[in-house]
Parts: sequence; structure tokens; C-alpha cells
Amino acid sequence: MQNNFLARLSLAVGLTVGLAGLACAGDAPSLVCISGKCFQVEVVDTTEGRAQGLMGRSGIADGKGMWFVFPEPGVYGFWMKNVSFPLDMIWLDPDYLVVHVEKNVPPCLQDPCPDYNPGVSALYVLEIAGGTLDHLKLRPGDRAKLQ
Repeated sequence: MQNNFLARLSLAVGLTVGLAGLACAGDAPSLVCISGKCFQVEVVDTTEGRAQGLMGRSGIADGKGMWFVFPEPGVYGFWMKNVSFPLDMIWLDPDYLVVHVEKNVPPCLQDPCPDYNPGVSALYVLEIAGGTLDHLKLRPGDRAKLQ
């Protein structure tokens, strides 16, 4: 009888933890809209995922992006090691305000790769296809909306 109780308790705890995990996963955006354009994003919120980024991929489609989430605000630099296509990079603060932009960042062709550093604190970075920002009127202080 005690074993049955422990089994049910273990199942209840497991279900609670599992549902909590689903709730957290549901908080991740699927769309990030900024300056009148929405991007379907892949959310990257682990150390390994942030280190990998878009390395080794053949490109990124128009209207797609990678949304980097850091554990706390900080000055986070990016590089283009093993990325074979240009990117636009947008750093945002905890309130989703644009704090820095790098346009048409070229692939790194030889070591050492340049570091693109915003020089200001951010919590998020959105990477999109290079050249996209040439068609948007994005400025520091603009706010992104997450859906």
C-alpha cells in the first residue's frame, strides 16, 4: 500500500514538473515583430545553442530569424565563425527596446574573426538575413513585439 502511494506521488510530481516545463516553453515567442515586419524565430536560450547559433547552415530565409535569449542583461558580442552568409543583428534590452544594430555583417573568412559588440547591455539578440534592415526604418529605441 505504501508503494502504491509513493508511485502515485511520484507520478503527480512528474506530471507537475512536466506541465511546468510546458508552460515555460510556451512563453517563448514564435514571432518577433519589429519596425512593421514579423519574423518567425527559432529561440535559442541555452549556452550550447547560443554558441552554435547559425554556424554550419546554408542560409536563413526572408521572414525567419534566430532569437537569442541570455540569462541576464549584459554586453554580448557576436562573431560570424562558420557562418557562410551575411546577417543583420539587433540587440534588445529587457523591455524589447532596440539598443544596437549591426547591418550586413559579413561571413568570417579567416581567423581571428571580428567580434561585433554592442557596447551596451542587452538581454536579447535577433539575427535575420543580411540586408533586411536596409528596407526597414529601424532605429535604436524602437520596440519589438513578441507573439
